[in-house]
Amino acid sequence: MAKLLRNEVLTEAEVEDLCGRATEILQREGNVKDVPAPCTVIGDIHGQWHDFIEILKIGGPPPDTNFVFMGDFVDRGYHSVECVSLVLAFKVRSPASSPPAPNRPSPARPGR
Repeated sequence: MAKLLRNEVLTEAEVEDLCGRATEILQREGNVKDVPAPCTVIGDIHGQWHDFIEILKIGGPPPDTNFVFMGDFVDRGYHSVECVSLVLAFKVRSPASSPPAPNRPSPARPGR
């Protein structure tokens, strides 16, 4: 993650490793998550690296700030791989910062 935040390009092997680690985490999770408030919703990054970094500067980085990433990380900007890699790196770095697992009491959803 530090390499990405320094605007350094990841090697192909590093991207493959990151994708593999993120895949393992995401396969264990459900596809619908409870997200504790407050949270910042981010969508349609479209490879706009500098905009993405500015949003993180304003809101604070995960896990200090709760984010919901809505998708559309790639396709229009010049930094699609970097944007999706950073989102995956946040997930790999802090998988436990995800909301509580089902069947555990949560202030937002009593009785679970």
